[in-house]
Amino acid sequence: MVSLSSKNYICYLSDKIDTVSKKPQIKLSAKGIQKSRNGDVLKPEGFEKVIKNQVTLSGTNKGFRLCKESKSVITYRQQKTCLNYFYDKRKVLEDGITTVPLAI
Repeated sequence: MVSLSSKNYICYLSDKIDTVSKKPQIKLSAKGIQKSRNGDVLKPEGFEKVIKNQVTLSGTNKGFRLCKESKSVITYRQQKTCLNYFYDKRKVLEDGITTVPLAI
C-alpha cells in the first residue's frame, strides 16, 4: 500500500490476480481526480515516484456545466494536482514514510 494522504492511496490486492495481465489487482482512491482521464498518472509507478522523488504530478479533469442564464451547455477543461508529496496534517520524517504529530 502506498498512501499519500487519507484520500489518495493505492492498495495492491495480492490475493486477487488479474486474469489478463497476471498481476495483482489494485484498489485506487484519488479524491477530486477523474480516474478514467488520468490513468497514466494514477498507476503504482506514479504513487511510488511521488514518494521517492518528492514531486507533484498533475492531471486534467474535463466535463460540462449547464448555464442557467443563457440556458446552454458549457464544457470545461481543468488542470489539477493529482498526486502531491506535501502533507499538511503531520510532519514527514527523513525516511519519507514515518510521520510524527505537528508541534503546534
